[in-house]
Amino acid sequence: MQPRPKVQGPATLSRIPGVVLVLVALNLVGAIVLVLRPEMALEQGFYPHAPSLSAALVAMFLHFNLFHLLGNMLFLASVGPAVERGTTWWKFAVLYLAGGLIGAYSHALMAGGDGLSKPLLGASGAISACVGYAGVRFFGSKVEFVPGHRLTVGFLVGLWALLQAIGVWVRLGEPPEMGGTAFFAHLGGFLTGVCLSLLFRANREASADGSRALLGDLQDRSPAAVLAAARAHLEQHPHDPEAILQVGRSFEQLGDHAAEADHWVARWAALPSGQRWEAISRLVLLGQIERIPAPMRLRVASELKLEHRDLSEALLTSIINEQGSNPDCPDALFQLAALREASQPEQARQLAERLLRDFPVHPATEMARARGLLG
Repeated sequence: MQPRPKVQGPATLSRIPGVVLVLVALNLVGAIVLVLRPEMALEQGFYPHAPSLSAALVAMFLHFNLFHLLGNMLFLASVGPAVERGTTWWKFAVLYLAGGLIGAYSHALMAGGDGLSKPLLGASGAISACVGYAGVRFFGSKVEFVPGHRLTVGFLVGLWALLQAIGVWVRLGEPPEMGGTAFFAHLGGFLTGVCLSLLFRANREASADGSRALLGDLQDRSPAAVLAAARAHLEQHPHDPEAILQVGRSFEQLGDHAAEADHWVARWAALPSGQRWEAISRLVLLGQIERIPAPMRLRVASELKLEHRDLSEALLTSIINEQGSNPDCPDALFQLAALREASQPEQARQLAERLLRDFPVHPATEMARARGLLG
């Protein structure tokens, strides 16, 4: 069996942020297009006096000056991956596009005077939505700002706000005819991000992260203290796998095997499939695996057969050895024979023969015959 990992606080996920990479690539392509055809800035920009959904979408990927492009891409590359990994790819795409579009229309609604004749370009509204979402979801978490240096999302949100203030007076590399920075687009995007963070329940996830981090900080304390904290966490977040595992481990360390078994029986199904092996292994060792219904044991045995073959065999054996008539016994016999076919061919043959003797007309017997287990 594999060694059990230590329960930690919120971990940095290794999944590649595909949507962020696509968005950065599209913005860079837009920048190259404008270098080759600068007139597209005026042709494809979003004009507040004649708002167009298609223009708002295209303008989101066009930046007229290098400072604006680099600033937006820096924030997208640093905050975007944390937001995408903390939600799902499609939620992040919705957040980005909604922030850009609502930001553009916020600018159209609030812009006045000469601003009505100037086009709006850039992903600032979309980036602002990411910042607003991250401000709720990951305020105390750290992200990699530049290689080797990590900063809290809260600090980055503050830096973003500072840059907005500086942008009121500083417009590097931007021709006067472009009309300056659209701060209402930023505000509209930011509020969009905050609203979507509530719709996507980011505040609940942030609360879970904070509570999970507390569990990680308690690892060196007594099992009783860890158990109390983990159980309190489970009351608020009943499906948190790290807390489920920690409660079970704490019962084990305290020697309360009856409570441990009750906990695993009640909670094992809430664990992701890749983490169920620990709960199953403890129930096997405690002699309590039969408390899990046989159909569920059969399903879990199939899930575990590649990475935890020993547990899979234990589950199947528990079904086969149960007293009385068990409708899952034929399938368990077939699966166990198939598992042992290569490494223990004689045992596999004996299991197949028992299957044929006790269940001659069962579909599992036909599968064993087709597989060649019956000779």
